[in-house]
Amino acid sequence: SRRVGMMALDGRLWTFDPARRLAALESGRVGADVVVVALAGLSDGFLASSCPWVAPLAARLEAHGAALLQPLLRSSFHQFGFGSLERDAEDLTALLQRLREDLGRSLRAVVLLGHSTGCQIASAFLRTAPPWAKDLVRGVVLQAPVSDREAYALCVPAAELAAAVTTAAAHAQDGQPEPIVFRLLDESPMTAQRVLDL
Repeated sequence: SRRVGMMALDGRLWTFDPARRLAALESGRVGADVVVVALAGLSDGFLASSCPWVAPLAARLEAHGAALLQPLLRSSFHQFGFGSLERDAEDLTALLQRLREDLGRSLRAVVLLGHSTGCQIASAFLRTAPPWAKDLVRGVVLQAPVSDREAYALCVPAAELAAAVTTAAAHAQDGQPEPIVFRLLDESPMTAQRVLDL
């Protein structure tokens, strides 16, 4: 049998939105004034399996005096189907607010590092975040940006995906973005809004 390597990081796990039970894993130079926020793709969370570069990046950032933050958003892991890019941007804003206010950290720079759908989250944040939050961000890295809808077209029949988008658009037009309209590969349920956000 093939042995799969495990990723491990030393660091600190802390809550940034207690009401929603959202947490961030901080590694690299914990407490640094330069922070890279790694935004994972669909179905990922801490130590994203699709991002084998996370541990080496944390080590490099530590060597340069910076921290790596991996936030657990409401859409992390298989919860993505119940969310939206707008809600992901809200969670990211809550993370930055906690860094700025509650932890009393003097931040010199925040860099958003989006992987796959994390690129869309970073873009949504830059469109919708309050000015103070945008002002903290000094850079954005889009690593493996993707159109999830185009990616799904590789594994989901075109007619099925088109029907889901049409149904989702009809729900959204009727002011009902929350109904489940699609199951990705019979695994992850998705609301009308998330289908439209793909």
